Amino acid sequence: MTRLANIATKPSIHLQRDLWIKSNKFMPPNRKKKFLLISAIAVICTLRFAFFYDAYLDNPNLIVDPDTKSYLDISKNFYETGQYERMPGKPEIHRPPGYPLYLALNYALFGQDNLLAPVILHHVLFFFMMLMVARLARQVGGTAAMMMATGLYAFDFTTFYYVNEILSELLFTFFILLAITLFNSAVLSINRQKSWFFLMGLMLTVAIFVRPVGLYLVYPITIYIAVIAYFDSEKTSHSAKSAVIFFVPWLVLGGAWYLYSFSVSGNFTFTSYETEGVFDQRLVAVLKSSLGIDHDTAYTMVRERLLSADSQTRAFFVLLCEHPWAAFKETITDMGRQLLSPSQWYLKFYFPTVFENQVPMEKFIFTGNFAELASQLEKRPAPYFPIVLFVFVHLVVVYLGVLLSVFGIRRLSFENLALYVVMILFIGYFVGITIGFIGHSRFRVPFMPALVILSGYGFSLLFSRNKSKMDWE
Repeated sequence: MTRLANIATKPSIHLQRDLWIKSNKFMPPNRKKKFLLISAIAVICTLRFAFFYDAYLDNPNLIVDPDTKSYLDISKNFYETGQYERMPGKPEIHRPPGYPLYLALNYALFGQDNLLAPVILHHVLFFFMMLMVARLARQVGGTAAMMMATGLYAFDFTTFYYVNEILSELLFTFFILLAITLFNSAVLSINRQKSWFFLMGLMLTVAIFVRPVGLYLVYPITIYIAVIAYFDSEKTSHSAKSAVIFFVPWLVLGGAWYLYSFSVSGNFTFTSYETEGVFDQRLVAVLKSSLGIDHDTAYTMVRERLLSADSQTRAFFVLLCEHPWAAFKETITDMGRQLLSPSQWYLKFYFPTVFENQVPMEKFIFTGNFAELASQLEKRPAPYFPIVLFVFVHLVVVYLGVLLSVFGIRRLSFENLALYVVMILFIGYFVGITIGFIGHSRFRVPFMPALVILSGYGFSLLFSRNKSKMDWE
């Protein structure tokens, strides 16, 4: 007897799922519609690449970021010598091998001097990401949600910028989105096949090897999978097995990398970020704000405090508690930057004449000097403010859709609700870690697919009264 068997107005969850599939109530688009969808997304991705490539021809250094050099050094040493080192004789423990191996693969396929090839492959991966966004959004909210989600994702400028950089953001986001898609497949599976959870765990592990910012994400997701598996089966054994199977890839591969790091550094850490002042930036900002001191003085105080502590993590939170108002203010400010910054700095690479002389808009906004901001904007080319405004309004529209989606939670089936919640968990994790890091628009990239899917569903509630094709009629 399942948990909903006593509800006369609705069949059990398992019966619903069987009936949806057997009665063809939930079916993918027919071949013609699928072809049109894929073609439309291909055209969008081609136009995005053409816009990038036009800018690249004028500025080939466009694809290189200050952080790019470390990835290039590691990948070239590995490709040429087979040693995972940034400098000869010094094993690399700062960056895990995911993205350097991706670059080394590109060297093997397209040549070591072809730095455009990894970016082109980024665009190919983005095409598949658009397809995954379309599929998940359609499942949750139908055609209207799919069109809104893919449109919002296609016009996200920060994502566009990082697709075109030799940096790990795009590849990391690809594996995060693939993990969410595999989770959805696991929940939809009629026989609750645990292999989907294993594949999800594997993709999330690969994502962490690409960018260790996701290092602690695997633990709350493991708990969530155990909960979902239990509610789906009402069997503790199934819940435990599903969670363990999901966790195995991280236990094996992540554990192996921990052992490697310990063998070459003496520290049992996944990355040296964990021992090299990962909290410096947040604490420096807090002390500057609270004590009114300059950056160098604050940095010296932070380093002395952390290096003398038995646990840097404990010392970090103790310092925050000693300056609660400054800690709160700086954290909220950085969350605002992460969620709402229009990435004005990036715009100059694609609109060089318009953004040649940029206005420090944040400075004027935070000080309330709007008259000076207006005066400065008047001196800039006419498209300057409209472009910035478009990027900002795009973000506002995304978040508005996410808020609207909350009103449709009760309409979701078990499967769609499980997907909804897992996307909220991913978003919450990446927003939450801003407590320990400085907020930046680049940290928004990994959860943008989840945001636009939820936003698409939210707007679909306005555009159509029809329930999702996954929901029981």
